Amino acid sequence: MLNVKLTSINADPAEGTTFVQYYQMWREREKIVASGDEEKLKEFDEDDRTRNAHLGNMTQRQFALLTEYHSLPKKEQKQFIEEHPEIGLDPRDEWLRSHPEDNAKLAVWGKAKLLTMKAYDYMNQMIKDLDIPDSGLPALTLPPKGSVDNYFAREEAGKEYGYNSAEAKLIVAKDDVLREWLGLQPISTPIKSLELQVKWREESDKRDAWGDRDSEMYIEDDDARQEAYDKQYADNPEFRDDMRSVEGYGFGFSADQVGNYVEYYNLPEKGYQQERYLLEHPEFYEAMIELKGKVPFDEGYKVPDAKYDEIYSEWEELFEQYDNVTGTESERELVREALLNDNPEFRKARRRREAYGKFIPEAQIEDYVDYYEIPPKSSDEWYATYSNVPYYEDDWFLMEHPEFYKIMIDPEIMGEAAWQPRDFSKVPTREVFKQYRKYLGLETPKARLWYRCSNKDLDDWLHTAKGLKRAYGTDRCLFNQ
Repeated sequence: MLNVKLTSINADPAEGTTFVQYYQMWREREKIVASGDEEKLKEFDEDDRTRNAHLGNMTQRQFALLTEYHSLPKKEQKQFIEEHPEIGLDPRDEWLRSHPEDNAKLAVWGKAKLLTMKAYDYMNQMIKDLDIPDSGLPALTLPPKGSVDNYFAREEAGKEYGYNSAEAKLIVAKDDVLREWLGLQPISTPIKSLELQVKWREESDKRDAWGDRDSEMYIEDDDARQEAYDKQYADNPEFRDDMRSVEGYGFGFSADQVGNYVEYYNLPEKGYQQERYLLEHPEFYEAMIELKGKVPFDEGYKVPDAKYDEIYSEWEELFEQYDNVTGTESERELVREALLNDNPEFRKARRRREAYGKFIPEAQIEDYVDYYEIPPKSSDEWYATYSNVPYYEDDWFLMEHPEFYKIMIDPEIMGEAAWQPRDFSKVPTREVFKQYRKYLGLETPKARLWYRCSNKDLDDWLHTAKGLKRAYGTDRCLFNQ
């Protein structure tokens, strides 16, 4: 009787003898057996070419099913085995499972391993009845008394998932007596990691299948596959966090730091939340450098205030629209300008976030926003007539907010983005500029001179800034009386 799964027998001629050839060999052997020629049978069994003919010991139905199985695409083979389990099982083991007494007899003489608890009980009774000493038993036949349940649990896990599976490893990791009896090295994977893998077997298999080209569940389109991954995590955050814990254990993070690992990777990559987290958790940061090859920050590296990221989260949809505008440079500029004009609160929020990104001190953040909210020159219709007159709104703002101005010209704060200092000596006060606008509107030189004679501050500014000869307090004004 075969003691291997039929599906495990080679089907590729390039790899050696195939199940088809073994099947033919077995039929030839059956003919020799029927002939009664024991000498020829002995030669057949000892011939290197035919000594594994027993691998062809299968029924016609099994052979037909196995042939059909290997003709299918790999992604369809799993379903086929579920529909025809007889080719996916070890016939000998299955028979012994259903015949525990025979299993016990074979195990006593080292011809089989115990497969069920019933076989274990039978074997113990045989040992007692036959008075077999421990030294008379084959090695690895009778598991330690305190580990019997674990032994059979591992056998079941190994049969279903493989002996290298988390299910099989977990049993051994929790039972050193059984592990030593089996002659296995200590399990390096932490027990907690194995428990999480066992807990989420179904979800993990589903996730693996989406990326397996041979699976019926394979998702060919990269974007669609990533969308499925993201949705699975979004719909089941407990699964997401547990799988990140498993990943953390896999990289060698300690149990104390696995929680940090999960928290870190739950933060968005966009922005500075991950960097901020590392700076706030220096021990975890060092572990990331050592275990994951994280490139260390430059000396003195700093990240913006948390509000930088909070603002993005609050306005994420509009930030995405702004960042993802397409077209030519001029087309993008027009679309973005329209977006900002249609959403004034977002426009301010964007400037506020920009200020945090430039490390503007908290006390001057709103000054930064207000500065960039100054209406443009084109918003004042007066300038349509007097387009050559300078626009002083930004100068006035900076003069009225000296601390903000100092920051904006300070290279230690602003770096390469620092402004060049401005000369405000020729900037009129708001009141003087109102007078200047009225002055420009006067129609005759005499009217303008007389107006200067009546407004000292305007006359002083025209002399200083425009180089005009003084009028106020001079004989020129007496002449105009």
